[in-house]
Formats: sequence, structure tokens, C-alpha cells
Amino acid sequence: MTRGIHHASGRRELSALAKLQPQFVMQMTETVRSKGAEPRKENAMTAIEVQLIERLKKLPSSRVAEVEDFVEFLSQREERAVASQRLPAGMARLDALNLPPISEDEMEAEIQAARQERRSKQGA
Repeated sequence: MTRGIHHASGRRELSALAKLQPQFVMQMTETVRSKGAEPRKENAMTAIEVQLIERLKKLPSSRVAEVEDFVEFLSQREERAVASQRLPAGMARLDALNLPPISEDEMEAEIQAARQERRSKQGA
């Protein structure tokens, strides 16, 4: 992904950005806000949010799509990081149950049952 490239010849004002990509603009705003921003009035925007939106408005729509993909990538990476922080606690709770280990045959049976259930839901 290329960052920091200025499109001097291709800069176009995308005044309809909010109409074309309203979910993206909202997602971008929420992503920025979720990065440790302090609580504030719902409609108030930080300087970085304003700056990002102004920069987005100057990009051609193909670049806006790239930015949207990148923001989605960052959101998924953040979700994975949060999930990985919960994993040790889940493993500790599982260990506390003192369940006997399952055999490979039992594991295979569980996998096959889950696959069969998924197939039946897809066929329904």
C-alpha cells in the first residue's frame, strides 16, 4: 500500500464523498475515535478526524476504496488483537474445568458433526 503520495494533477474535490461513501466516513470516524479518544459530544470531531476527512475528499474514488480496504484491515487486526488478549483467560477457564482430553477420533467426530450442521443450514 502506498502512503503519502500527493495527486497534484489528479486532485478532485469529491463533494459527494459523504453521499457515495457514508458508511465508510462513519466507520473511519468511529475507528479514529476508538483509538483512545477521550469522551466528548457525539457530533464533535477532533482535528485529526477533520484532517482525515478533508484528505479523503481530495482523493479520487479509486483511492477512497483503497483507504476503505485499509481501514477495514486495521479494524480486523484490532479485533484479532482484542480476541488474542481474551484467549489466555478462556484457556484458564477451560483448564479449570478439569475435563479429560479428547481423542483424535472424538475430535474428528466433532468436526464432522459441525460440518454436517453447517451443510444442513446452507441447504435449508
